Amino acid sequence: MEDRKKIFLFITSEKHPSPFDLFVMYDAGADIVIPYGNVLPEEVRNLIIDTMFSRGPEGIKNTAIFVGGSTVKEGKRLLEEVKRTLFPPFEISVAFDPRGASTTSAAIVALVKRFFAKLGETLDGKIATVFAGGGNIGSMTSYLLAYQGVKVNVVDIDLGRAMESVSSTNLEIGDEKVHLFKLEEAEEACLASDLIISTGPPGVRIVSMELLRKLNKCRLLVDSNPVPPHGIEGITANHMLNEVLSGVYGIGSKAIGALKLKTERIFLKKALEAPSGIFGPHEALEIAYSLTSF
Repeated sequence: MEDRKKIFLFITSEKHPSPFDLFVMYDAGADIVIPYGNVLPEEVRNLIIDTMFSRGPEGIKNTAIFVGGSTVKEGKRLLEEVKRTLFPPFEISVAFDPRGASTTSAAIVALVKRFFAKLGETLDGKIATVFAGGGNIGSMTSYLLAYQGVKVNVVDIDLGRAMESVSSTNLEIGDEKVHLFKLEEAEEACLASDLIISTGPPGVRIVSMELLRKLNKCRLLVDSNPVPPHGIEGITANHMLNEVLSGVYGIGSKAIGALKLKTERIFLKKALEAPSGIFGPHEALEIAYSLTSF
């Protein structure tokens, strides 16, 4: 039989499917990427059925679906419709990475996990404060940390968004690992923390040096913000375990971004080569951790 083209079907609730993800899909080995933007949950079924039946049980082995979304919540709604539509023998592998949430959070948590592993410690029982913890990256990072046994303090200016994220994460992991703190309670959250992660918007300072100097338990600061002023004062994009204060080390956006990109390429390659299965944050974390060494 003639060789089948390797095809990614890219569905997202965003108006414009992400060029970043499109390019990485090609770099991961796709011959063709078919993007659909502004996709509503009720439109997913027909897109998937057309994909399944046009290629047949053998052809779909060279087919994968990428599920994006402007938010993790919207992405999950699309993903649920995909899962409801698939059935044997028409099963297709699915990569879930809305706005890079799975692979970016995997990169952050992999770096955190490796840092403590080098000290001979696990993440289980640690306390982390995640700023902007209700956003796409922050919520997925909080989820992965909680799944590793970390108690997570979420701080977010949007309390409604954060409360929904905290409730969803605790429900999903089956434990009350994630707790919501108001902005005025941020210092209390940080004082109890072994690590602090800022996943806020570019160019917005969130954690001051004044606050950092009050901390006597924290050992690691992680900032995903690539644009000055950075989210955590004292950290730049180039930080890779540079000492910010005595005994307190920082990881900046450059290290996170580089690991995220490497992770996403392998993540998408695995999805494209697999006959079936859902590739999400846990699979991304496994890949990211295997790529870390320091």
